[in-house]
Amino acid sequence: MNMRTLKPVGLALAMIGPSVVLGSIPCWNNGGSRQCCGTYIRWCGGEPGSWPCTQAAVGGGPGWIVQLLSRPGAGESGHTTYKSFQRGGCQMIFSACGLDPGSCLPGAPTATTCIYSYVTGDPDCTGT
Repeated sequence: MNMRTLKPVGLALAMIGPSVVLGSIPCWNNGGSRQCCGTYIRWCGGEPGSWPCTQAAVGGGPGWIVQLLSRPGAGESGHTTYKSFQRGGCQMIFSACGLDPGSCLPGAPTATTCIYSYVTGDPDCTGT
């Protein structure tokens, strides 16, 4: 049986191998969606005076919308079961916000895998 665990990484979820933590039961809820690959804008600075920094897939393309998992809050119901599948992948160039207004700092191309995840079954755990 091939078991996978999703581990939160910033706003995304990255696939890692099976892991077991004694005394810990993973509890998840659907956590919203985001664009994966494609080209989109990250806003920097504050209002007023914010500026855009482009996050772009090498070679362009529309990318995919993926659903993420999140941890339920303390006392909230959640699920111990979920399904995940790969929608696609690409090389992304992520740009960080520069120190000066209007400046962006593009990074090196980064391999990105777009994983769509959703909870299954009835709620069967509680957030801590």
